[in-house]
Amino acid sequence: MAVRKLVLAVSVIVAFFSGCDGFGSGAPAGACVTMRPGHMNAGSPVDPQNSTSPYSIVVGDKYTPGRNLSGG
Repeated sequence: MAVRKLVLAVSVIVAFFSGCDGFGSGAPAGACVTMRPGHMNAGSPVDPQNSTSPYSIVVGDKYTPGRNLSGG
C-alpha cells in the first residue's frame, strides 16, 4: 500500500513539471521582438482580448473578523 501511494505521488509531481518551461536566465531573446506575451493554445497563438472584461472586482467598505467574504 505504501509503495502504491509513493508511485501515485511521484506520478502527480512529474505530471506537474512535464508541461513547464523555465528560463533561469530570463525570457528567450525572441520574446522581446514584439513585446507581446507568446501565449499558445494547442500550438496556435492566442489573440489578445479586445472586448471589455466580463469580470469586476468590488471591494467592500468593512470587514468583520470571523465572517466569510462573498461576491455579490
